[in-house]
Amino acid sequence: MRKRYVFFFIGFIGLVYFIYCTVRTSVFIRNQDRVNMVFYGRISVFYSFGQDNVNYVVPFSSQIEFLVPGGYGYYKVGALGKLVSLERKPDLFRRAFSVNTSSFVDIYFYPRNPIVYYDPSGSSYELPTVSDIFFSATNGSFLDRLFVWYYFLNKNKTQFEGIADLPIKKEMQRVFFDREEFFKLYQGYFYKKSYRKEKNTVQLIYTKSFKTAELISQLLEGEGIRVVDISLREKPVPPTCLISQNTRPVSRTTEMLRIFFACKLGNESSEISDILFVLGPLEEEFLVE
Repeated sequence: MRKRYVFFFIGFIGLVYFIYCTVRTSVFIRNQDRVNMVFYGRISVFYSFGQDNVNYVVPFSSQIEFLVPGGYGYYKVGALGKLVSLERKPDLFRRAFSVNTSSFVDIYFYPRNPIVYYDPSGSSYELPTVSDIFFSATNGSFLDRLFVWYYFLNKNKTQFEGIADLPIKKEMQRVFFDREEFFKLYQGYFYKKSYRKEKNTVQLIYTKSFKTAELISQLLEGEGIRVVDISLREKPVPPTCLISQNTRPVSRTTEMLRIFFACKLGNESSEISDILFVLGPLEEEFLVE
């Protein structure tokens, strides 16, 4: 009888710890004023939900090519899943759609058995089904799946502002997504108002590639975080990216940068900005050749 109570107690403690970890890491518990998600498939769709009930949708044709950071160059969207499978790097979904939309992708869903998609259409998407939400692979938790299901509950396409006419560049038989033009056309659409209210500025420090730092700078600007300087520092690359803030307590901007890029808090200060962002290994993860 006593052993049964011991096992019950251990199981209860394990359950409480599991629930704590699930809640603590959930995208939706952070009370963000905008949540961005991607459903990868025949037509890959980017959704942006705002607390102000202004929601956006951006469908990507499988045949369009966009930038995949990490030194992969341009890849057809329909082949990204296969690349992820071969490289065993699901986070490529998050990074690729983030840099191409200039926004922080919080959660992504993708088929468990990847194939290469060839469907050329880019606007005939459907809203995700219950099966898509609960049985696809994802970087989210079960709690996140529940929140996503709730977000799409009783919604239809008319409740999203569609961005379907994507800027493209054609070269020979290839069609490229023009992320620079997309940034110019839609900058401000995916802003986090909380970042704008804090008005914190960022200085980026890189050691290898200015183009990569510039890419990350545009990603931050798309979120509503102002980058005031990009500087080269000829020092050994730290084992992880570091984010330092001149003042305390740590701002929401600093905390969300730390979470999204999986960085550690540093103790340096900047003379020209509120936040110092030392990229470190992120230069390899977001490498642009």
